[in-house]
Amino acid sequence: MEENKVIGRPPGKSIPARALTNAEVNKLFSVCIGSRGLRNRAIVALALHSGARIGTIICLTCDQLADLDGKCRTSYVVQASNEKSKRTHRYYISRIGQQIIQDYLNTQSLIKGNPVFPSIRTGKFMTPSSGCTLFKNLLIKAGIEENSSHCGRKTFITNLYLNHGLGLAELQVIANHQSISTTQKYLNNLTPNIHKAMARLNY
Repeated sequence: MEENKVIGRPPGKSIPARALTNAEVNKLFSVCIGSRGLRNRAIVALALHSGARIGTIICLTCDQLADLDGKCRTSYVVQASNEKSKRTHRYYISRIGQQIIQDYLNTQSLIKGNPVFPSIRTGKFMTPSSGCTLFKNLLIKAGIEENSSHCGRKTFITNLYLNHGLGLAELQVIANHQSISTTQKYLNNLTPNIHKAMARLNY
């Protein structure tokens, strides 16, 4: 008889991401301090305010994120070759996210084609694993347990659904998901919203 195959993440190998609460978001930004604070705030902002994966964020070039005047763009395009979905995608950045990112861009020499978040050690692009480790360390520093670097993306999608009136079809486009069922899986913390609706329900 064929052995049963384990579907999904191998036990003990990784932690599924969950959406952050507002208090946790504030804690995460609060630990982005020191000499690399503005850089870390910008990376966190891109995850929470544009919904990009960490692997996508750390591969962005200066000209993808900033215009010729050094101003943060309202959106940026990632080509299919650099997207997990293998489909070219435009990410939109919230107004607050743009302001946080601009603080970092103001400190950088923005050269076309250069990494906007260069490795401190090499000056070249960080590896995806390094980017995920950086984000995970910020979570740990903020006291946010049992979560992963993918939580920024999940928080972004959940927030747009619960608090800003976007439906699944719109979120599927924003997240660049091939299937709407994938988008649904991101919305894994809807119980508080159900309780709020039950408390207000009236006829």
